[in-house]
This record gives sequence, C-alpha cells and structure tokens, in this order.
Amino acid sequence: MTGCDLPSSALLLVYDPLDKKYDSHLLIPEEDPLETMWSPPPPTLDAAKGMYDATSLGYASHLATVLDKLLSAHPDAVIHTLPKGTGLFPTLHPEFCSGKFTDTNTEQYFLTAIHRARLIKTDAEIELMRRANEISSRAHEVVMRLLGQGVLDLGRPARVTSTGTPSLPTDWRITREAEAEAVFVASCRREGAIHQAYLPIVAASTRASTLHYCCNDKEFAWGPEVHSSADIECDHQHGCLAPQVLLIDAGCEWRNYAADSE
Repeated sequence: MTGCDLPSSALLLVYDPLDKKYDSHLLIPEEDPLETMWSPPPPTLDAAKGMYDATSLGYASHLATVLDKLLSAHPDAVIHTLPKGTGLFPTLHPEFCSGKFTDTNTEQYFLTAIHRARLIKTDAEIELMRRANEISSRAHEVVMRLLGQGVLDLGRPARVTSTGTPSLPTDWRITREAEAEAVFVASCRREGAIHQAYLPIVAASTRASTLHYCCNDKEFAWGPEVHSSADIECDHQHGCLAPQVLLIDAGCEWRNYAADSE
C-alpha cells in the first residue's frame, strides 16, 4: 500500500492462515468526464470482472471503507507496506498513517516478498514470456528478410512512382537504422504487442560496439565497394556490398511480460 495521494487503483490481498488461501480485492478508478475528453475511460466494474481474476471489485475512492471492512472481519490482520522514509517509494496517504490502519502495520516483509514473486515465475508467466519472445523473434526475421531484399535490389533501378505519389510499404527498403527500428516495432504491433520492453538498440557498423547505443538515426554504409580478391564473387558492373554489422537489441512486451533478444 503506497501513495502520497489516494491511489488511482489498488489491489488488496488478504491471506487466511486457517483456510490457507488468498482473497484479492481490486479497486479501480471511476470514469471522470473531464479525463475522458482526452483519454479512453477506465473499464466499468462489469467489464473489469471479465478482465481480472479478483474476489471482489470496487472503486479506488472506496479504499478506506474497504480496508475498514477487511480489518473488522480480520481484527488480527497485519498490514504490510513498502518501506517508508527511504525516498524510493511514495509516502503513505495521511489517512492510512494513524489509528487502526497502523496498529499492526509492518514494512519488514512486503518489499522482499515482491522481489521473490518477481524472481520466481509461474507456468502461466513463462508462457507469457514465451509469447513475447516468439513475437520478437519474428520481428527480427522480418527485418532480416527486408534487409536481404534491399541487398538484392542493389544495382537495380530505384523503386519510385512515376506520378510522384508516395510509395507503398512493399516498395520500401531499409537504408538506415531508424527504418530497421520502425520495421521491428511495426512487426511487433502487427501481432498485438503494442509496447517495446525497452528502448530498441539498432546500431550499424562500428556503432554496434557501443553498449547502450540508442540514437538509431544513422544511414548504412551500403557501398557498393569493388573487391579485387579472387575468392569473392562480385558483379563487376556494380561492385560488391561493403560488409558491415547491424546489431538489433530489441524485444516486445506481451501483457506486461518482456522479451530481451538480439
């Protein structure tokens, strides 16, 4: 439980040591007409019931009331909070810093429990991570295929429209880092992965040696470069493509679980 203001959403987990089971109480924000002018509204309670596996659902504005009922039903319950006074987490709202809300309050275990929960993945979580990696792997393949098509097109007339209208994506070729990044992200989004797990790194040539290169704005050194070595087959009219490295370190996010691939 954290927040210097009343939280916009909250999840309360109640463990019953006798029954050895958890009850979860999810509190979500209510629709605010002033906010929905600028952004989509949060789900209704009925819609949230089909989206989340929670014992009960309510609105975040009722957090104090819900806590009061839970403490009345479980008078010996311990409230676990994140450490206070470290500057790492928001401070608790004053409403929850006095009286019965802090009579059995402890901050010794919650952060450790979160770390352990994130470290150990369930079978369902592993499947979500596999899905993220599958989508990311296909995105890497799409970039490689389009790059290969660009190599095949070297020496051919440039694909342009005779009318001056914009070319279609089927005519596009990757010639710079930013375009490779755009293709990777587009491939992920096409499969429903809206967000990237982290800022993609797309580094060509010597820039690939930069550990956290994130400019992604340089053109490739496409060549063509004439080679005299007899063991390299070249088109003597157009020369050979200058060898180069392209590093792509990118992965999508699928339902809050990340892929990390390169």
